[in-house]
Amino acid sequence: MSSSIADAVGNGPLKRLLNLWCRESLAHGGIPPRSAFAPEILGPYLLPCMFIYERRREADGRVRFFCRVAGGNLRAAFRQEGTGRYLDELIPPDWLENRVRIFSRCVDGGLPLLMTGHLVAEGVEWRPYRRLLTPVRAQDGDVQLLGGIVFPRHGEEQGGRPCPPPGGKVLVTAATPEDIAALAAASPD
Repeated sequence: MSSSIADAVGNGPLKRLLNLWCRESLAHGGIPPRSAFAPEILGPYLLPCMFIYERRREADGRVRFFCRVAGGNLRAAFRQEGTGRYLDELIPPDWLENRVRIFSRCVDGGLPLLMTGHLVAEGVEWRPYRRLLTPVRAQDGDVQLLGGIVFPRHGEEQGGRPCPPPGGKVLVTAATPEDIAALAAASPD
């Protein structure tokens, strides 16, 4: 069985992260623990493109995503440090509601999502990306987002998916439970 999210994610670091998440999800009967993605497990191939976001609810009811860690590839691409900052401090306000909705969909749905689009950070809007969001369970039981992002070069494979034009729109590909089972069973690493 071919998985649409597996096809869309392409090969490389995101495929490795998706395969690992699927195996861990199957082993843990749902959302895997964040500890299953320790730096020594992810290794130098994945760490530079990784991030962890924690969803927080403010006293006024607003939902905000706090970046606990952002790898070196993200810092270089966005031209700013994301670690220790909120998503609303990193992207233009016009795109915030959409991104919070997508991030929340992954946390609430308990399944990976792939975003394909262009960065919305000032000065790098031209740069295409593929971002894999995976839900993981923190030690306290809260669900966080662990993910990876890659930046294909111009004309490079976009996982067989069209990339929306610059301007903040994204294509979202959601995993299904069948995708997870098929990927976990077929994953060699």
